[in-house]
Amino acid sequence: MRERATRKGLSLEIGVIGELPRFVTTDKTRVKQILVNVIGNAIKFTPEGSVRLTLSESDRKLRFEISDTGIGMTDDKRELIFEPFAQADTSTTRRFGGTGLGLAISRRLADALGGSLVVEDSTPGRGSTFVLVLPLESGGAERFGRLRATTREGEPGALPTAEGRVLLVEDGVDNQRLLSHFLRTAGLKVTLAEHGQVGVKTYLASRGSADPFDLIVMDMQMPVMNGYEATETLRRNRCRVPIIAVTAHASPDERGRCIAAGCDDYITKPIDRATLIERCAHWIAESRKRAAEERDRAA
Repeated sequence: MRERATRKGLSLEIGVIGELPRFVTTDKTRVKQILVNVIGNAIKFTPEGSVRLTLSESDRKLRFEISDTGIGMTDDKRELIFEPFAQADTSTTRRFGGTGLGLAISRRLADALGGSLVVEDSTPGRGSTFVLVLPLESGGAERFGRLRATTREGEPGALPTAEGRVLLVEDGVDNQRLLSHFLRTAGLKVTLAEHGQVGVKTYLASRGSADPFDLIVMDMQMPVMNGYEATETLRRNRCRVPIIAVTAHASPDERGRCIAAGCDDYITKPIDRATLIERCAHWIAESRKRAAEERDRAA
């Protein structure tokens, strides 16, 4: 995270108050995910100054305090920002691009680990302080289940693989890195587009190339042009490549909205790695089948 802060001209400071226990029983992956989300948002919404993480322990609980010198918020917005894709106002959305799912997912994870995530203090124009509190011994890790998948050869416990070229349309830097890592380690070639408008241009420019896209993975909530608009634009331009919608809303209405826009499939955040790769492999095979059928008809 320090590299991201440095690129913006910010300092990322880390401090410890008092003594800390040597061991903590919890789900380290989920704790890391919470901290990356909260610190990432602090960096995103801090134009200048610093972000500081302070760690302390009291009453057998760990306290992570993340403070910044960023844009801050009013009291009535403190709970709103924990709603998926919420924003304090539209001007903030245009300037910074939205909070996305990070804080909503982070609070859910903190709750599942037996802890809490709150905004302790925030002042417009002066910054915010988020506090994550976790018990030293948490049984919450058991609630997340275990990843089970097989390779195409059926080796138990291994992750699935796929081959092909994927256009990943996603505005969040952290999600770009995570999803790109999932896709590339599975064997896929990935091209990134930071929002729907760039995604449309990138796909249209690839037409007729020797290495066309086999699949598009489309985040649905983005600034500039969202995934629904981008998908509709692609379909109007006779894009026949399968599109997998990525969204936080696990509801029949949301699935229907994605399909109505022209998406072929729909997966929800937080993304399960095995599910993502399995869906990609399925739709890449379908994409190549469609392309072969079109070539046969043309012949």
